Amino acid sequence: MTLLRRPGRAVTVDGRSTRPDGPPRQPANGRARRLLGMGVARLVVVVVLLAVWQLVVRIWLPAYLPTPTGVAREFFSTLGDHEFDDALSASVVAIVLGLVIGCSVGVPFGLLTGRVPWLRRFSAPYIGGLYALPLIVLVPTITIWLGYSDSARLVLIIVAAALPCAVNT
Repeated sequence: MTLLRRPGRAVTVDGRSTRPDGPPRQPANGRARRLLGMGVARLVVVVVLLAVWQLVVRIWLPAYLPTPTGVAREFFSTLGDHEFDDALSASVVAIVLGLVIGCSVGVPFGLLTGRVPWLRRFSAPYIGGLYALPLIVLVPTITIWLGYSDSARLVLIIVAAALPCAVNT
């Protein structure tokens, strides 16, 4: 029985929407049940893989690989360490600073190359080539130039932020 008709769509008493081009849609609770079942299945797979990892390492490779429980124990003990807090804060500051500098350089450069034809013709091969280049290739070059320091890390983050901003602006 149809309660309401709209162009191309009808709603039935049980809340299902029928489409003229295909089967009726599943009710929302059926979709939720299916998604919940998929989530449980994924959780079961992860638990089984962790259990197999634990057993294999305990039985055959105790000297070569850590167990999942050992990894979890070290992870939680590291979270309370002050060195971890210092390293995390330094990384977050470098990422935020690099993104701000990279976007503040990349967006104006992208706008400028969009407006000035001779600048676009001059810079397009270089920007396009750098954009197509995997950033991991730049790591040794920048490390040789700047050493293994915070400034090298900041330059990599700036380049990683500026190139997409310049190309996509």
